[in-house]
Amino acid sequence: MGEAGDSVRYGKLPHPLTPSHKGRGAIRQLQIPNRILLSHFEGLTMKTGLLLFLLVLFLAIPTGCLALEVPALKGYVNDYAGMLTTDEADRISHDLQAYESSTSNQIFILTIPALEGEVLEQFSIKVADAWKAGRKARDNGVLLILVKDERKIRIEVGRGLEGVLTDLTSGRIIREDMGPLLREGKNAAALEAAIAKIKLAISGEYRGDGSTAASGSAGSSGSENLKIKLLMACILFLAIAGIASCVHFLLGGAAGAIIAPLCGFLLFHVGAATLVMLVIAGFMVGTIARHLGYIALNIGGSFLGGGGGFSGGGGGFSGGGASGDW
Repeated sequence: MGEAGDSVRYGKLPHPLTPSHKGRGAIRQLQIPNRILLSHFEGLTMKTGLLLFLLVLFLAIPTGCLALEVPALKGYVNDYAGMLTTDEADRISHDLQAYESSTSNQIFILTIPALEGEVLEQFSIKVADAWKAGRKARDNGVLLILVKDERKIRIEVGRGLEGVLTDLTSGRIIREDMGPLLREGKNAAALEAAIAKIKLAISGEYRGDGSTAASGSAGSSGSENLKIKLLMACILFLAIAGIASCVHFLLGGAAGAIIAPLCGFLLFHVGAATLVMLVIAGFMVGTIARHLGYIALNIGGSFLGGGGGFSGGGGGFSGGGASGDW
């Protein structure tokens, strides 16, 4: 019967996909849907894996990366939530400046729109550490924070004033003096009432020397002198090395190699090892100094700031104070 008959006789049937049955075209026809399904499955697997990776990455982000940033210290009153009029903010600022001049105590006010998931006490101590209200040797600063959306209040007290402006006193100021006025929408009156009670509590603790944070002399004269020296060195370096590099970049490098160590020695009295480093760095930067000339126009603002160089005096905080709401 032939090969086919022998297969039937002995219980063997030809495979439906063998070339003898359908030919090679049938194999290709049946394999195409399988390939489509396989590619689709691989696509789903890749998408699922990517989504899982992004989820793990998001969960792995430290909470500090998403934390509310500390606002810049601009003055005695930092009204980022827009809770005061310009006249009210100016009136309170002048009062706090005069108070610091006579007592050296620094009281800073901050208003923010919302905590954005932050804990008030943790955010407050971050601001206190960044702003450093109070003199460095006295730690006589007070920070008063209002959170508009959450309707929260925090009085953060410097270490040097914790004995007189106690947690109990701070809590009473929040509940009895600030809360009722804030509920009536009298924001400036609430702050002024709190300031009056804070002054009363810390009265007589310290005497002032006439300097204030607004004058930039509250414990920061050494820092300001350093900034001025750095400013002078940068301007001198960029001016001379920049002109020289316009002629040839190697000439600019040579000028930088001379000016950088010269400024370091004359202005900062650096040692021999630092002078050698300044020679190398001066040469490298000097070769591209003509491209960096614009820095000289902006560097003054970066180092000295505009409007008097307002800053805290280096005071320390340890979490003393009280919180409340209205």
